Amino acid sequence: MAPSFRSDDLTVEALFPDMFRRREAGWCVARRLYRRLASRRGGGARPRCRVVLALDIARFTGHDEATQIHLREVMYRIVGDALAAARIGRRGSRMEDRGDGLLMVLRAQASLDTVLPLLFGNIRERVQAYNATAVPSERLRLRAALHAGFLHRDRHGVTGDTVNLLFRMLDAPAMKRRLDDEDADFALAVSPNVYEAATGYRLIDGKDFELIDVDVKQTRTSAWLYLAPPPRPARRRPHPTRVGGRSGLPPRPGG
Repeated sequence: MAPSFRSDDLTVEALFPDMFRRREAGWCVARRLYRRLASRRGGGARPRCRVVLALDIARFTGHDEATQIHLREVMYRIVGDALAAARIGRRGSRMEDRGDGLLMVLRAQASLDTVLPLLFGNIRERVQAYNATAVPSERLRLRAALHAGFLHRDRHGVTGDTVNLLFRMLDAPAMKRRLDDEDADFALAVSPNVYEAATGYRLIDGKDFELIDVDVKQTRTSAWLYLAPPPRPARRRPHPTRVGGRSGLPPRPGG
């Protein structure tokens, strides 16, 4: 059972819809906040509280075009399989292609206790399973970012400070440097408010994360970084299959 946890961040109630479904008072707070934001921003603004994630293929332009196409296909297959394994349906979610990556706005029913650790654990496992049989020139290395908060959605896409911070974390030089330093297959940056909620509910172990600076454009903040363990020596198999075992994020070496 999750421990008792309180936060001054009003979005926390909206981040755990399964846990708080019966807490009518909490949902009343979320509805009042939604209406207040909508009234301040005018009739065209419709802020929604959502869990958002972004992925980026590391050193994408260093590959030739045929390999870029292949890695994109692998990334989308991995994400699709991980969503299915975590039982997060695509209906009600939004996925936007970003060339060397993607943006996902998860449906309202997708809460942090599903995204962490199930979704990202499955993505990590599938990346490592693919790399175990891939030739070095087609190795897939992913950077990921996770945030949650209010955003605006229209016919063009989504916008807002939540999306801006998500991509600032994804592009943080400190994250790219640590991924290369550890020669890791997968790295995940988590925003401070998500980290606070996830550690408070013991969805993740805070000892597996390190604090990094996010200094991109006009953004000066911090994020919590998880690095997957370095790849093990490849064991050749004719076809990669779904990886069994735990779906959670594993301890880092020496942790």
